[in-house]
Amino acid sequence: MSEDALPQSLSEYLHHTLSNLHPNARMVFVLDPPGRLALASQVNASGRMWAVFRYAGNDLAFRSEMPAVETLRGSVLIWVTARPGQETDSEARLDISSLADLFTRADAWFDLSLVGVLRTLVPGETWPA
Repeated sequence: MSEDALPQSLSEYLHHTLSNLHPNARMVFVLDPPGRLALASQVNASGRMWAVFRYAGNDLAFRSEMPAVETLRGSVLIWVTARPGQETDSEARLDISSLADLFTRADAWFDLSLVGVLRTLVPGETWPA
C-alpha cells in the first residue's frame, strides 16, 4: 500500500484488506483484541457481503450463534476480541484454541491490533508495545 493510499482508520484498513482477497475466499479471521472495530452483523467490502460472527472467549455462545461450517453459504468473518472485562491494552491475550477447527479452514486471518496493522503497512520497522 503506498503512502498516499494509507488507510485513515481500522475500518478502512479492514475494508481494503477484504476487498483484496481472492474471490473464492469464504472465511476469514479478524483478530481485534480491544474490539475497536465495533462491527455490525454484516460488512460490505466492495459489494461483497461478509456475515460477521463475534468470538469473545465464550465458545458455547459463539457456537450457538454460528451455524455449522458445512451449512454456511456466502462469506464469513469471524471477529475475535478479548473477553468482556479483560484488559484491552497491548497486553490483551486472545485464546482461540477452541476454534482450531475453524482456524484451519480459514482462507486468511488479519491481526488488526495496532502493532499488527503497523507491521503490515510498514514492513521491516520495529514498533514498541
